[in-house]
Amino acid sequence: MAKIFKRNNVWYLTYYYKGKRYRKRISRSKRIAEIALSDLQVKIDRDEIGLMAIRNITFKKLTQEYLEYSKANKAESSYERDLLIINKHALSYFGERMLKQITPKMVEGYIIKRSSEVNESTVNRELNTIFNLFRKAVDWGYIHESPCHGIKKLKEKRSTVPKFLPSEEITRLLSVCPPKIYALLYLGIYTGGRQSELFNLEWSDIDFERRQIIIQNKEDWHTKSYRHRVIPINDKIIEVLLEQKKVSQSRYVFSQENGEKLNKNKIRRTFEKTMRDAGIDSTDFKILRHTYASHLVMRGVDIRTVQKLLGHHSIKMTEKYSHLAPDHLQSVANYLDFEKGGEIFGHKLGTNRISFIPGFPQVIVVQKRPQPDLNRCRRRERAVS
Repeated sequence: MAKIFKRNNVWYLTYYYKGKRYRKRISRSKRIAEIALSDLQVKIDRDEIGLMAIRNITFKKLTQEYLEYSKANKAESSYERDLLIINKHALSYFGERMLKQITPKMVEGYIIKRSSEVNESTVNRELNTIFNLFRKAVDWGYIHESPCHGIKKLKEKRSTVPKFLPSEEITRLLSVCPPKIYALLYLGIYTGGRQSELFNLEWSDIDFERRQIIIQNKEDWHTKSYRHRVIPINDKIIEVLLEQKKVSQSRYVFSQENGEKLNKNKIRRTFEKTMRDAGIDSTDFKILRHTYASHLVMRGVDIRTVQKLLGHHSIKMTEKYSHLAPDHLQSVANYLDFEKGGEIFGHKLGTNRISFIPGFPQVIVVQKRPQPDLNRCRRRERAVS
């Protein structure tokens, strides 16, 4: 619906577009306002109404509004990433240009510039923010079409194999680990919990009776994907937790002396020294999570289960560990022995049916029905006749 109205001797045009109300100052003349209304009706009929919503603002002004939106609607870590990308990179490139002056070629130029400075994955993370920024500009009626339309992200090289601790290094690490962080490192290795998840773990999140840890959202913290998950625990983990509870004076499993939850700054030096004392060439806490996932896969746990235990939103994140099970995959081929006429574990496959390989329900072997003996069929027909 569109209409004109008068306020303080000035005529305005108001209309709704995509559920949002827009108002535009026209003139002191009612005749001109009526012409503008008629023009708007034509644009509505031609599906060109979006052109009326365009407002002439600068890229810098848009980023200010977008960051306000990001802070109100995104997780703190996502907002901080947007803030860094926009202030450090995007603003220095697009600057004070008007939005209507920014073209796809300029966006491509940004990609070329940043590609010469950082790797493909970093550029693509920046493009996520820039693409969303211009998408909101379209939604807010600042531009009719995003200059990022049709631009593709860079192809990324396959991620490197995650480093993990073999069994002997796990033993060595725990043997030199000081009591202050022993339980923290033990749970990192044997539950795969993220550092922030362990820091925010409360005693109420541990169900000793059901033998499980529940990773769930809190009032002042949320999980990475905003979803909760359950991690099963064994007797040894329970034993470590009970020992930790004897020295804990807080609702948090891992806390500071004042009862506040632990943070990475409080344990950084201790953790790095422990890793050096164990002879491990890494000071990244993530290596404990990689260790948990890698050993699960090497022991034959399927990728879908590992994904659920790790809390990965996408299976692609978990598949980086799949290379650790070559013997497990090779064993599928070992079940097939076509030279023995399609036998599996000594059992003859039936004809014209599907047989499932024990232990691998997703793998099937199809045995075709053999071709009939034509001479034998003819003899049987003569005998009947």
